[in-house]
Amino acid sequence: YPGFLSAMMRLRYPAVVDMAYAASAPMKFYGQEVDEYAYYTRVTESAERSMTGCAAAVKSAFAQFESFVADASLEQIAERFAVCSPLSPSENKEQLADDLEFLAQQTFANLNMANYPPDNRTAMYRTCGDFVAAVAKGGSAPMDAIRS
Repeated sequence: YPGFLSAMMRLRYPAVVDMAYAASAPMKFYGQEVDEYAYYTRVTESAERSMTGCAAAVKSAFAQFESFVADASLEQIAERFAVCSPLSPSENKEQLADDLEFLAQQTFANLNMANYPPDNRTAMYRTCGDFVAAVAKGGSAPMDAIRS
């Protein structure tokens, strides 16, 4: 975030930096003045504006992911999500599941950055379409949407 960095530069070095323009800086977030999940609420709203049913489909896919990893072995998780092998000797099932879920969640959330205006040409729209279709198809298709 260059806006945040410029603002922090101004605060840290006021004798060097006369002014800083921080139009896109999430200053209230870093100042802990907003809910830590406020951004993800916006991502959810943005996804739903892109395609009706998207938020519910994504939540459903992640629920299926969490159910799968609860019962799967480390090797099954690695195979299902095409994790390179060999795995680190210190890798455990919970850590791998957490890492994969975090990666998928952040990848989806980052689609929000280019979702303005929300229309059918954005990556968010295409990804929402994949999730909605996968949930409608059923079976393991929602996890395939997460993997892709």
